Amino acid sequence: GEVSENCRMAVDHFAAQVVDSGVDTVVLAARWSMYATGYYGDDDWRTAVTTTQGRSFITHEERVEELEKGFRRTVDFYRDAGVQVVLVGQVPQQRQIPSILIQNAMLMGLDKEAARRMFERSFVTISDNEKMQADAHAVMLRVAQDMGVPLVLPDPVFAEGDRYVWLRGDDSLYLDDDHVSEEGARQIGPLMLKTLQELLG
Repeated sequence: GEVSENCRMAVDHFAAQVVDSGVDTVVLAARWSMYATGYYGDDDWRTAVTTTQGRSFITHEERVEELEKGFRRTVDFYRDAGVQVVLVGQVPQQRQIPSILIQNAMLMGLDKEAARRMFERSFVTISDNEKMQADAHAVMLRVAQDMGVPLVLPDPVFAEGDRYVWLRGDDSLYLDDDHVSEEGARQIGPLMLKTLQELLG
């Protein structure tokens, strides 16, 4: 409805501003699975992307198709304007919010070892995250391969054993379940830099 139309107008306006600014490269990063799948066990159609104005409900399969159309349309828009596009996959999405877990550990008076064990149990498993992100990930791979768009996948930065961690040493890598902290961004940095260096030759 009105919210959807306002969102579309804002995105169109922002994209036009980006082109008008004269930048030569645009990096597209987001919580892509939210548009394709929703959250763990919660397929929420309200967060779908649609390329058809006024459309308010679409099936899961259509959501994935529309996300891919949106990606391709966006890449074409920027390329037609002479702007290079880089796609960035979303970071692994945690099931719990680190700051709340840390507060709980403090309230329970856990010592450092007990707190760390609790934190480690909370790390999302690689299999759970990959299942939740599978549709969005497949869309990004298709678009990147078909359209020759550089793709950065940050997942390996967070992988330890069979889980994606939000804590490394004494540093939290996340601000919440899907936004990285300054330290998390710092650890993704070399991966981004490598891709941009290759892009710029």
